[in-house]
Amino acid sequence: MGIFWLNRHLTNETDSILKKTLSMEGLVDTTIRTVKRLSGELRPGLLDDLGLAAAIEWQAEEFQDHTGIACEVVVNLQEALLSRDHVTAILRIFQETLTNVARHAEASRVDVSLNAQGDRFVLEVKDNGRGITKNEVTNPNAFGLIGIRERALALNGECAISGRAGYGTTIVVNVPLNQEE
Repeated sequence: MGIFWLNRHLTNETDSILKKTLSMEGLVDTTIRTVKRLSGELRPGLLDDLGLAAAIEWQAEEFQDHTGIACEVVVNLQEALLSRDHVTAILRIFQETLTNVARHAEASRVDVSLNAQGDRFVLEVKDNGRGITKNEVTNPNAFGLIGIRERALALNGECAISGRAGYGTTIVVNVPLNQEE
């Protein structure tokens, strides 16, 4: 706000300062737009308004549009099975799996399924890429995979990550349903 005030109160005699503050104003505007976009991607309003399945489908479409990698989502569950915290964590797990596919998998397709199996919620993400190796799965510097596992464990859940050379990678996260906040 100070930059905007300064721009309005500078005179033409201070042309170089005016140019600098206008440049700063543009940078601030760009930063604000970026933060809004990123925060929306972390917890899009769609998650609150329409639920996890719609948010996963939206994220898959965004991924497909940005990467050109086909992404198919199959949903077999009812909403309101998970707490708000669980829903947010699962969406973030899903976002990280897509990031890993885009960065490392060399895949042309991703298949996603959301299921309620007994008293468990299961998210499965499979790609048809190069296949993650055992060394990559256990790499202590694979922070994305570590984050996925930690989020699953924080939900009293489990995460299995497997791959087969030339056949792709599968990440399966399952967590208990109907847990308290």
